Amino acid sequence: NAVVNTTYTVTQADVNSGTILNKALTSGDAPGDNPDPEDEDEITTPIGRIASVVITKVADKESVSKEGEVITYTLTVVNTGNVDLTSVTVSDPLTNFSTAVATLSAGATVTYNTSYTVSIEDIAKQNPIVNVATVKGSSPIDDNPVESSDDETTPIACLDGTLVTGIIFNAMTDQPLAGVPVTLVPQESTPGDILITVTGADGRYTFKDFAPGQYLVQVQDANLNAARGLYPVQSSLFFTFIEACKFQTKDFGYETYDGIVLGDFVWYDLNQDGIQNEWFDADDNGQVTLNDPQAGPISIRDWEWFDLNGDGRYDGPENEGELNKAGFGNDQSSNIKVTGPNGYEADIIVGILGYWRDRPEGTSFGEYTATFVEDDFIRQQASFMESTGKVKVLPNANGRMTDINAVRTEERCGLTTENFVTKTVSTSDRVHLDMDFGWRCLLVDVEIIANDDDFGAHFISFGGLIGNILENDRLEGQRPDPADVDFEFTELDGIIGLLINGNGELSLIPNVNEVRDYTLKYTLRETAFPDNNDDAFVFFRILNDNVDLSVS
Repeated sequence: NAVVNTTYTVTQADVNSGTILNKALTSGDAPGDNPDPEDEDEITTPIGRIASVVITKVADKESVSKEGEVITYTLTVVNTGNVDLTSVTVSDPLTNFSTAVATLSAGATVTYNTSYTVSIEDIAKQNPIVNVATVKGSSPIDDNPVESSDDETTPIACLDGTLVTGIIFNAMTDQPLAGVPVTLVPQESTPGDILITVTGADGRYTFKDFAPGQYLVQVQDANLNAARGLYPVQSSLFFTFIEACKFQTKDFGYETYDGIVLGDFVWYDLNQDGIQNEWFDADDNGQVTLNDPQAGPISIRDWEWFDLNGDGRYDGPENEGELNKAGFGNDQSSNIKVTGPNGYEADIIVGILGYWRDRPEGTSFGEYTATFVEDDFIRQQASFMESTGKVKVLPNANGRMTDINAVRTEERCGLTTENFVTKTVSTSDRVHLDMDFGWRCLLVDVEIIANDDDFGAHFISFGGLIGNILENDRLEGQRPDPADVDFEFTELDGIIGLLINGNGELSLIPNVNEVRDYTLKYTLRETAFPDNNDDAFVFFRILNDNVDLSVS
C-alpha cells in the first residue's frame, strides 16, 4: 500500500458550481507480457451555496420643510452570499435612478448616490417622503433570483407656514392647462393683498407663506372661456379657511360646454365713452407693462399684462383675460340680475377682476337681459379704483383723459353705459360674452357754509336753549346732518355755563354770567373731510332782570 496526500484550493467557480469533482488515476508496468495495471477513482465534494444580497439606503436629511430642498440618498448593495450574482439591477423609482451590474462577486459591495428634489405637492400633502430602493439579481443556484429592498422615510416639517396649491386641468384629456391666472382673495377681516399667479406647464398654481385666515381661491378663466371654449366642470371658486401647517390642495377641472353662456365685464370707464379702452397702469408710467407670468404670486395692484399665449398682444378675443382692464367686482353681494324665457332669474356675483358669468341650464332660447344692480359694496370698489389714480386710457386709443379736481370734492359714481344689456340666444348663437357695464366716479365740488347766528337777548336769570348753530348752515345747499359735520368753538368771549349739544344746540345756565354782549366763534367741518370747513360767529346779549326800584 502507498498513501499519497494532496491538496486543492477551492475556487469561486467551484462554489458557483456547487461541487468539486476530483479524479485520481494510478497505473504501473506489469512484468512480462502481462497487461499494465491501471485504476482510477473519483470523489465529489458538495459545497454549500448561499445566494443573498442586501441593499441599504441612507438619506442626508432628517426632515424637509419647503419645496426645492434636495435629499441625497446613498444606496449600498452588498453580495452577502457565497456565490456570484449576475444580471444585477439597482433601482430607485422616486429618484428615477436605475443601473445594471453584469456580475456582483460574492462579498462585493457597490455604492451609488441619487437625489430627490422636494416638490410643492409633497409639502402640500404633508405626508412623509417614503423612498424605496430595490436590488435584483440572478444566482447560479437553479437560476433562482435574489432580491432585497430598503426604504428611507423623511418627514415633512412645518414652521408656521401656510400653503394652498392645485392643478388646473382639462377634464376631458386629463392634461394640465398652462397660462391660467388664479387669484387668492382675503375674506372678511383677513389681512393682506389680493394675490395673482399664473399656472405653469404643469398646470399648477401655488400660494404660500401668507397670513392664516379666510380666503377665496378663484380661477380667472376669462381666457379659458373666450379663447379656448373651456368652462369649469363644477366651479371656478373655492372658499376656505387656511391655518398654519394645515396645507390645502384644490384642483379645478375644465371642459367644453354646448349650453347657453352669458357674461362679461364691469370696468372703470375713465373717459366715460362706454368703450373698454382703459387699463390699470400699476407702475404709473403711461405704458402697458409686461409682467412675467412665471415670477410667482404678485399683488393684483402690481399686475398690468400677462402675455399668456406669447403673441405679444393684449387685444382681441384670443387675448381676453391677459390685460388688467381696470375691472372691479364685489364678493359681498350680487350685482348682475339675469332674466330670460320661462321666468328665468339669476343673481350673479361680479368677480374681483370684473368678469361675471351665467350658464342658464335647462332653459329656453330667446331674449336674456342682464341688469346691473348698484349697492354700497360695488360703489366702494369703484371709489377705490378711482382713488388709485392709476386707471388710464390705453395708449393710442383716442380716448380723452379726465382731470381730477384737486380741491375737496365728493364722488358721484354711476354707470357710463345703459344699466341693462339684452341678447338673443339661439341654437346657433349660444355664447354671449359681450354684456359689459362701464362705471365712472366723477368728482364734484362740495360746498360747506357756516352762517353767523344772532340768538337775541336773554335775562341773566334765564336758563335753557338759546338757539341751534346748524339751523342756518349749509352742506351742499342743505341744512347739514349732524352725522356729516362736526364743529369746534375757537372763541368763547369769557362766557361760562354754556352748554353745547352735539346737534348744534346752545343752552345757558342761569345767573352765572355778567350782563353784556357776547361774540363767539366756531369752525364747521365736514366729518369725513376735515379740510372742508368754514367759520362763523354767534351773537347774543345777557340782560339784568334783578332791578331795585325806588321813588323819591
